[in-house]
Amino acid sequence: MDGLNSITSAARRKDCQPELNQEYVTGETMQKKHPAADVRLITKHELCRRLAASEASVDRWLRSDPAFPQPRRLGPGSIRWVEDEVVRFIRQLTHVAYDDHAFDPTGELAMEDL
Repeated sequence: MDGLNSITSAARRKDCQPELNQEYVTGETMQKKHPAADVRLITKHELCRRLAASEASVDRWLRSDPAFPQPRRLGPGSIRWVEDEVVRFIRQLTHVAYDDHAFDPTGELAMEDL
C-alpha cells in the first residue's frame, strides 16, 4: 500500500507543478525554464548599501516617492526588492554636478570666503 501511495503522491506533485516556459534545444531534448528563474531579490540591507543610504531614508522614500521601487512580501516579516527594478531606478536618477565649496584641498580659503 505504501508503494501505491508514493506513486499517486508523485503524480499529484507533478500535477501541482507551475507552468514552465519550454524552449526546444534539439529535436530530442528540451530545456525547461521557469519565468522567475532570472529574477534576483535583494534585502533591505543590500538596498541600503547600493543606495548608500540609511534604512530611515529608504523608509521615507518608500512613503514619499511613487517612482521608488516597491518591495515584495515573501512572508511575515520578510520583504525583498527586485534587483532589476532597483538598478533601473538608480539609472533614471538625475545626474547632478556636485560642487563642494566647503572642501578646500589647499587650505587657502578662510571661513569668510565660504
